[in-house]
Amino acid sequence: MPRRGSLWGGGWGTFRRRAALTVWSCSLSRSVVSASGSGDSMTQDVSYIWPVALWQVTLFSPEASSGDAAGLTKRLSALAEEGYRHYLDEILPKELEGDPEFRRVYEDSDASTRNTEAFLRYQKMGFSQKAKMPLNEVNWIGDEATRLKNVNYVWKELYDSPDFKRLQKNIEGQCYKFLKHITSGRQEKQRARIFVWAEVYRPGDSMHPHIHTGAAAAGVFSAGNSEGEGARQSFVLQDVRGNSAPFGHFHEVMPEEGEIIIHPAWMSNFFTPHPGNKTNVYFGFLMWPHGGAFDFDWEDDATGDYVFHKTTSVKKSAPNEKSQEDKHSEL
Repeated sequence: MPRRGSLWGGGWGTFRRRAALTVWSCSLSRSVVSASGSGDSMTQDVSYIWPVALWQVTLFSPEASSGDAAGLTKRLSALAEEGYRHYLDEILPKELEGDPEFRRVYEDSDASTRNTEAFLRYQKMGFSQKAKMPLNEVNWIGDEATRLKNVNYVWKELYDSPDFKRLQKNIEGQCYKFLKHITSGRQEKQRARIFVWAEVYRPGDSMHPHIHTGAAAAGVFSAGNSEGEGARQSFVLQDVRGNSAPFGHFHEVMPEEGEIIIHPAWMSNFFTPHPGNKTNVYFGFLMWPHGGAFDFDWEDDATGDYVFHKTTSVKKSAPNEKSQEDKHSEL
């Protein structure tokens, strides 16, 4: 569960505005008190200066028994697991043999994350090739990655899958709903570029904290989760103000199968180590303007410009009226 601090002291708080949106205050607040309202109360308007919005909604129900959505999460999970197995058995050995620098980084990395990070690297290279997008725009991978001639980086089975195409379309639609909601309807729907990748977690696997600068929105879709108490991973978002006290708070979410979570791309996030004995499958995603990361200006970042407003009614105290506790203290 998330740790919650004092809102007035700049702590980390959670508000529910609607079923799909969670808002955290992770900065100071501004309060304006007016005399409006009934005679015995006053209206207090509070603006939270730097809130963080999290969009969480069920995209596909795993219990659906009819229609195109029936069995979709299970098919996506199977597709991702087979692609991951193929990568580890067929592609990764070629990359380690043909790219000494990648081999050095791989062997020096954490054993619990090296395979998931290598799989993501492989998918970024395939996406940049398929989308005809410069490699250095596919977020934090850099131009130093070497394309090997004996490796096919485009994951054809994934990109040709009707289930995956449907997932991409729904992710794009939810991203627009998220941005439109936090801009109070000012966000216009425009052509966007969506990168969706598979993340497969076997027992003990995890993902290091990371951010996705240069994107309008980021998130994760849960295609398959281990069931049972203590067998599920947590998706964790970190306090953007750093780890030093009084900050350093975390917000943990355990995504249900079929759920999508959208958050600001600049929000540090990670997956905890997988404690179960089955495989978990998630699909991460980024949303850029159609022109890519270089077409996205920080001044246009709706998630960084969002201000959460809360109005409450404050009861007036009767003038010169002493509480029972005050009277006792005078005795």
